[in-house]
Amino acid sequence: MRPLVITTPIYYVNDVPHIGHAYTTIAADVLARHHRNFGRTVFFLTGTDEHGLKVQKAAAERGIEPKKHCDETVERFMSLWKRLNISNDCFIRTTDPEHIRHVQAALDDLMKKNEIYEGEYEGSYCVPCEQYWTDKDLVEGNCPSCRRQVVKLTEKNYFFRMKNRLDQLVDKINAGELKIIPEERKNEVLGSLRSPHPDMCISRAKNRLAWGIPLPFDRDFVTYVWFDALLNYPSSLTYAPRLTGNRPPAWDESEVIHFIGKDILIPAHSIYWPTMLMAMGLSLPKIVAHGWWTVEGQKMSKSLGNVVDPNEVVQTHGVDAFRYFLLREVPFGLDGDFSIASMVGRINHDLADEFGNLVGRICALVRQKENGVLNLESYQSDSPDGIRFKVLAESRQATESFQFSVALTSLFGLFARLNKKINDERPWESAEDVRRKTLATCAVDLARGIFLLSAYTPALADEAVKRLGCGEWFKQGPKILEDDAVKSAGAWKVTTGEPLVKKVETKSEEKPVAKATADGAQPQGPAAEPGGIDITDFQKVDLRTARILAAERISGSDKLLRLSVVMGGAEEDKREIVAGIGKRYEPDQLIGKTVVVVANLKPRKVFGVESCGMILAAGDETTLHVLTVDGEIQAGIRVK
Repeated sequence: MRPLVITTPIYYVNDVPHIGHAYTTIAADVLARHHRNFGRTVFFLTGTDEHGLKVQKAAAERGIEPKKHCDETVERFMSLWKRLNISNDCFIRTTDPEHIRHVQAALDDLMKKNEIYEGEYEGSYCVPCEQYWTDKDLVEGNCPSCRRQVVKLTEKNYFFRMKNRLDQLVDKINAGELKIIPEERKNEVLGSLRSPHPDMCISRAKNRLAWGIPLPFDRDFVTYVWFDALLNYPSSLTYAPRLTGNRPPAWDESEVIHFIGKDILIPAHSIYWPTMLMAMGLSLPKIVAHGWWTVEGQKMSKSLGNVVDPNEVVQTHGVDAFRYFLLREVPFGLDGDFSIASMVGRINHDLADEFGNLVGRICALVRQKENGVLNLESYQSDSPDGIRFKVLAESRQATESFQFSVALTSLFGLFARLNKKINDERPWESAEDVRRKTLATCAVDLARGIFLLSAYTPALADEAVKRLGCGEWFKQGPKILEDDAVKSAGAWKVTTGEPLVKKVETKSEEKPVAKATADGAQPQGPAAEPGGIDITDFQKVDLRTARILAAERISGSDKLLRLSVVMGGAEEDKREIVAGIGKRYEPDQLIGKTVVVVANLKPRKVFGVESCGMILAAGDETTLHVLTVDGEIQAGIRVK
């Protein structure tokens, strides 16, 4: 298998790192860790873009040299990536002397090949801001920065022959030589290429912008910042040994995957960059473009004061919870909405109740019933096409195809099944042979899930491995996904302690309110009138046990699930209920649960589906738990 080169955009050094920067970098880190876990050679690159007018101005305002300004501000990104447990192999800065030499060598070569020519550039220029603007940038004909009048200027400049390569670029996109994911972004790029694009102006006059890489063939000009920055991806491979001590794979011998936000996809990374690579004779990458994050339904904005600082979130809720939430909450490629309430819900339900509780239960039972030693001889193998192996394979494939939320959904579906297996088989009171089979089977499949989860939540996975005592077994790497690894494994010595994931207390948990959830509507007013209700009023509500036979999401809604339930043995005892619990539960987690429903509620249409009943749950949208019964009970029993 070819080596893998994974890159993020290099972030503008003047920016303050926010959730968008973190999202891109965490996604790249997850893919890098995942492939390393499976033995693939990976080189993971990130860094900062440090040239241009904004840096020059910011440094001048501070009264220091631009390089000193960059040396100080780059720490924002370096420290955050360390804090977020990012495993990059190299951090490139476009002020690195080797990068500067690489850019100048590329410019010289392209000039000799007649890919660069001298011409005249005409544009709208703002004298106070010392900056050119395109017509589409102008605001009512004025400078978008200072709102002052612009003037038309014509001056000598240098151009890269880009437009002659655009038809070839379209062909390469259609042929899959330049892969752009998801399909929607690919279509946007092809749509943009249907309009004319002029040759790319790659120079700026030094008398207006001195902070840039000088053109090797004309020292009165510096390189346009995009032409400089976009060459960092291949340039870093030429001098990474000095930065890292390791020799990276060659660009053309590798599969290159580039993660990026959709805002800088067109034209920079999908038109400028590929045509530059084509002119230089280099192979083309795979570009994976993700969506934007809003904050509680609003676009992030400094003026609104709602820009999410990853440092603050991590300080309060932890690194792995932040990493998990960003990649679990929304399908990669689509826009997502960030809220602390939603994140707390994921922590409490997914990480604490589903995962942490499973690790804790198994370890506690092994300590209590097996003197803390788990022998794997009793492990019950799953068939090759069985659900456990299927879920693990689906999760791996989803990670490798950038469907991170799907991968995590599959894993946590496995954890839910293992929790259910423990509930159903009750190892705390079962016979010894049954108990050992339950514990060994659940522990092995949990460990396999942890192996796949470790790319997403590395510190949490490490702690779970320590508690299960399976560290030596993990040294086999991906072989643990095969049953032969179980046969040769030694005993695991488990440990217990504080909860693996501590739940976050919320106001709703301090005063929980039981509510019915048919369409996710929030209850209004107090839980009961001050004077109470009469027993005859209560008896009007027909509460019954029901077993969930099937569950699926309703298209067009992120919180509504269609549940098929049974409340007895007759055909008429089967019905469908729409429940607004889809943000807290995946459909697979609900199948087989015995829940409590309002059986005599009048049918109503919800999202075009007739709902004949209402499932009961406690908590609010972020801390929701459906009400179940203690032990086994027949479906259809009246709740009194």
